[in-house]
Amino acid sequence: MSRNLPSPDNNSVLQTYQQLQQLGYGQPTPSHNARYYERPLQNTSISLCLASPLTSIRTPAIAAALPADYCSVVLISHGLGYWINDAHIHRLDQGCALLMNASTPFAFHFPGHYSALSFNFPAHLSPWDPQQPGAPLHGSRLQLSRAQASHLRRLMTLALNHPRKQDIEHLLFRLLSQLANAQPERMQQLKQQIQQQLRLRGDCDVESLQTATGWSRRYLFKLFEQQQYSLSQYIQLQKLGQGFGRLTTQQHSHLSINDIALDAGFASQAHFARQFRQHFGITPTQLRQQLQQTLAENWAAQLG
Repeated sequence: MSRNLPSPDNNSVLQTYQQLQQLGYGQPTPSHNARYYERPLQNTSISLCLASPLTSIRTPAIAAALPADYCSVVLISHGLGYWINDAHIHRLDQGCALLMNASTPFAFHFPGHYSALSFNFPAHLSPWDPQQPGAPLHGSRLQLSRAQASHLRRLMTLALNHPRKQDIEHLLFRLLSQLANAQPERMQQLKQQIQQQLRLRGDCDVESLQTATGWSRRYLFKLFEQQQYSLSQYIQLQKLGQGFGRLTTQQHSHLSINDIALDAGFASQAHFARQFRQHFGITPTQLRQQLQQTLAENWAAQLG
């Protein structure tokens, strides 16, 4: 539904973005030829990012320094990548949208060129009620048809090029509200159950999902028929996300890659490395080395 927006609040969204820049939130593995454009609207902002390649990690320390009421809906215009945190991993390809909160740790990984549009807004202006069953939460990948993605991209591009256009915020919020209400509730419940099992016991299979949900094996597989992945592929991707997260967080830096592979549910380090490179375009060893090198360079630059 349309929202009655309050008076402008001195571009608090842009101030948060500037704070992110000062904290170096995208620095761990620098992007070449990166460009970023930000346009203030009335109480929100719209942004466009063009980069190739990019691994951007928002650490817990950076996330803790940010306001908790800053949200973004990111729409991938071009390219393929991944969004990872400690509970989710989502493949991001052209036409998909993601809801995220600035004050929560996560990582973006794009092995090649990409472009993304982002609608950034204070949480109290969110077009959906987070307490409502099926409402998208932080880290939710919105399921969009090709027509819906095209409509959202047109509105975001219009806002970027004509930020003073009357009612552009209302149009964006109304569309997001419609998209949120269209998300399949049972699919969200199933994905949350998969993530919970992986987090609590390090593994997940069809039998354990049947026990937890009470749904038949046939129904579980049917829910994934219209998804990017089969049920088994989705579980495998979530395991890779766990491994990626542990490779890029300080609290797990003492773990060997073999330990990380086994903890994530892989039979061996070799199997983990093959799957990791297939999805992310980089090996676990290369990712860890790049991060260590860049962090060391940033530290040296601060001392100098």
